[in-house]
Amino acid sequence: MKRIYIAGKITGLDRQEYIRRFLHAENMLIEKFEIVNPIFLERLNLDDSLHRDAIMEICKVLISTCDAIYMLSNWESSPGARMERDYAKSLGLEILYEQEDKYK
Repeated sequence: MKRIYIAGKITGLDRQEYIRRFLHAENMLIEKFEIVNPIFLERLNLDDSLHRDAIMEICKVLISTCDAIYMLSNWESSPGARMERDYAKSLGLEILYEQEDKYK
């Protein structure tokens, strides 16, 4: 089974909104893919002790273990998600995109 990493905007969004978006994507993909959902990193950084750059390095390691990346519809407004997409492209991963209208 292919592994897929979920990428999307987190910074600047309400916590409940981004958690809902990432978990919704996971539920949509779970039957076809083994999911790598970086939302669990939030639990590692509850006190904000990890610097954003450190978190992004962890995300790059996670991406490197995958076959594909799934871009949530808000990815373009997120510097972190754009970096994740660029990194996935550099590794030759398949890139899938969520439809914008799912959250309207």
